[in-house]
Amino acid sequence: MGYASGLRQARREDIAGMHRVRLAVRENVLRSTVITEDHYLPAIETIGRGWVVEVDGKIVGFAIGNAETGNIWALFVDPEHEGRGHGRALHDAMVAWLFSRGLRHLWLGTEPGTRAERFYRAAGWRCTGKAANGEALYELRNPGFEPAMTEKLSLSVHDEIPAEEARVVDQGLGDSNAAAAPIHQVRPLSCFARLQNGALVGGAIGRTWGQCCELQQLWVDPAHRRLGAGTRLVRQFEEAAAARGCSVFYLDTFSFQARPFYERLGYEARLEIRGFAPGVAKYIMVRR
Repeated sequence: MGYASGLRQARREDIAGMHRVRLAVRENVLRSTVITEDHYLPAIETIGRGWVVEVDGKIVGFAIGNAETGNIWALFVDPEHEGRGHGRALHDAMVAWLFSRGLRHLWLGTEPGTRAERFYRAAGWRCTGKAANGEALYELRNPGFEPAMTEKLSLSVHDEIPAEEARVVDQGLGDSNAAAAPIHQVRPLSCFARLQNGALVGGAIGRTWGQCCELQQLWVDPAHRRLGAGTRLVRQFEEAAAARGCSVFYLDTFSFQARPFYERLGYEARLEIRGFAPGVAKYIMVRR
């Protein structure tokens, strides 16, 4: 496979040049400061690898692939140097290396209707859908792997959850979610109650995403219940979420937990699920 003159593996001292190219492109423009030079180092040294093309000692294109997730993190060429084969050379070097790591497929997101999208189609990538941010999602399968047939799978059932298998499933699901929706916007939120001596006697833990806030856990030490601590925790938690722009608050609770408490705070049970232990129900509750 013939690579462009000046193609080599990226080094940390190339980061400024790569970022300059990233900011110079006319398609898939970087519209925020979310991606900075600080993000390049782990991308090329820890979780993946990068490549650059130099012309007269100046970086005119670069590519970075994630060896853990198979994501094409970046592939950009300076507009003044397009149409000279640099993009395809970078693409082929990156894809060959990622597939050599044993990945069965690679994926990426790109702006639809662009030269970049046509480039990936010509390189054999297949469109698999559209992400929540409007980007077209593409996949490239490793030709060294035959498509897995369902009848060839070996299935196993466990009474426990094996840690390594759970890690792989969690990571795979996380990658899929990140490709389909702006999961990075989900933010954790917590509020805690302490005595003057610093002892923790209660806490509210959850997360926010857009206008929605989920209260995932609420606990008050038994010795401090029915004294208003729970109400103060929930209200403080909601106020912090509202400051982030949230107006929809939701949670789930069992019938043996705190449904009447949440109803007093304005939450309504929108869904009831039965079939647990006799007499036990689970409620999804919402307050707007």
